[in-house]
Amino acid sequence: MTDPAGDSLVRRLRQDVAAAFMLLTRFPITWENHSPEAPDLNRSLWAYPVVGLVIGLVGALVLAVADRAGLPSVLAVLSAVTVMILATGAFHEDGLADVADGFGGGLGREKKLEIMRDSRIGTYGGLALIISMGLRVGSLGSLTLFHGVTAIIGAAMISRLMIIIGLFILPPARTDSLAAGAGKPKVNSLGAASLITGIFMVLTLGLPMTLLVSVTAVLAMGIMAVIATRQIGGYTGDVLGAIQQVTEIAVLMALSAYWSGL
Repeated sequence: MTDPAGDSLVRRLRQDVAAAFMLLTRFPITWENHSPEAPDLNRSLWAYPVVGLVIGLVGALVLAVADRAGLPSVLAVLSAVTVMILATGAFHEDGLADVADGFGGGLGREKKLEIMRDSRIGTYGGLALIISMGLRVGSLGSLTLFHGVTAIIGAAMISRLMIIIGLFILPPARTDSLAAGAGKPKVNSLGAASLITGIFMVLTLGLPMTLLVSVTAVLAMGIMAVIATRQIGGYTGDVLGAIQQVTEIAVLMALSAYWSGL
């Protein structure tokens, strides 16, 4: 006999994971195969670290293959980061660039939001992307293959957890955005995402390093949250993308500093 309640739970979990991948990646997900109804963006928030895990695994695989093929470290790392960007359609990088342009070039809240809605990338946005790429490649390039693989996956997961925390603690700066439509995460979604990320981090990094990475990520996210609140009064989708980028970079730099000093 089948368990209707169990089948329903599995179906909802599959729908949540599919919805998260549809939003955060370029993976070919056909939503009609999962549900005739529109995806529940709020319910799917818990699955963001799962997306990070898969994106991180893709990057780690490319890094390992490139390293075994004999590519220099910087080219192997650049290949891995590039493939991860392609897998997400530069979704978070676009947010970082828009935030840099808006916060750097706009005078007043409304002007900043207007600039952030502009699809063109300005000087501040271009510089932010160059710096983001450089810091990620530089941090990973200083690590051994094992540490690099671990860092890529861990940073990809916890940085997407920080998106959920950003949604939880910040008010929306605009009520008509897709991010605002997702709504504030439920406590159980935040708890599930934290548990998934925490278990992976402890198993791969150990408890002391997990604490270091967690503190680093929370500090980076907190700084971005304060800046966003002062600049535009809360979050937009671009701000959440910037939070992912900044926390990922901060975690990679922290791991690089720790492991390079051993």
